[in-house]
Amino acid sequence: MKKFLLKFLFLISPLIILGVLFEGLLRNIPNDYKFKKEFLEKKSADIEVLSLGNSHTYYGVNPVHFELKAFNASHIGQSIDLDYKILAKYKDNFKKLKVITINIDYMTLFSSTSSGDEAWRFKNYCIYYDVANSFNLRNYSEVLSFNLRQNFMRFNKYYLKNSPDIWCDGLGFSIDKTITTPYLNSSGKIAALSHTRKNNKFLEKNIKVVKAIIELANTMNAKVIFYTSPSHKNYVRHLEKEQLDISINTIKNIVAKSENSYYYNYLTTSQFLDSDYRDADHLNGIGAKKLSLLLNKSICQIDMGGVKFKK
Repeated sequence: MKKFLLKFLFLISPLIILGVLFEGLLRNIPNDYKFKKEFLEKKSADIEVLSLGNSHTYYGVNPVHFELKAFNASHIGQSIDLDYKILAKYKDNFKKLKVITINIDYMTLFSSTSSGDEAWRFKNYCIYYDVANSFNLRNYSEVLSFNLRQNFMRFNKYYLKNSPDIWCDGLGFSIDKTITTPYLNSSGKIAALSHTRKNNKFLEKNIKVVKAIIELANTMNAKVIFYTSPSHKNYVRHLEKEQLDISINTIKNIVAKSENSYYYNYLTTSQFLDSDYRDADHLNGIGAKKLSLLLNKSICQIDMGGVKFKK
């Protein structure tokens, strides 16, 4: 038996070595997670406004439109527990942080990146941010996270075509220039259904996370602006009323009991037109400018010890 095991290990050792090398090469490919982690490690001392959240922030909040120095640390599918973990990990690095903005949308309190359609993204928080733990080995390996064909495509794209897997600009905002898709109508129902809860499994936990973010921000002498992102009417009309009401009323109640947090509901504001959306629940660059200016205005109106957050 011992000889058999030795022979078996000898035979598969080349595959193991190739796998380890391939893993290293895949991890070496620049991506949004590596970029934002490195930014927070090196430049967070200068950040005055930190935007966290999911794709609604990633596509909807452009730091160039803030009067204070801002950075977008959101990612597609990033749940609020990961927002908290990122904030907590780098809390000692923020020397000038004044405001944290986080979207509280229809699905925020009912979802987690570790579960559901976005679970494949969870490995990025285990591998690159090192803020998450998992019992699933795939969450610690690029090789195991995708099939061989996909990994070779990624390898080819970077090492042969010199195209990194980075989709954000230097301040963390999406560089996708999509204006308005022809699926503005149909995408609303599809997105709404995918965001509608299957149960309340994560609700209590995420409420605690929201409160923890406020408490952590308070220790950092920072304010928190929660907001519900603007969405197209074709998305809003398909939302489950009870889930939406729970989301909005919960954040309102939490903020009402806090001195360092605020809430703004932009879900159905009339300022956003069809031409401001890339699809039914995501803004394009034009819409992102509008939302960013609204958030900037809110930040400038906040009074902290008699000194307004304005240059």
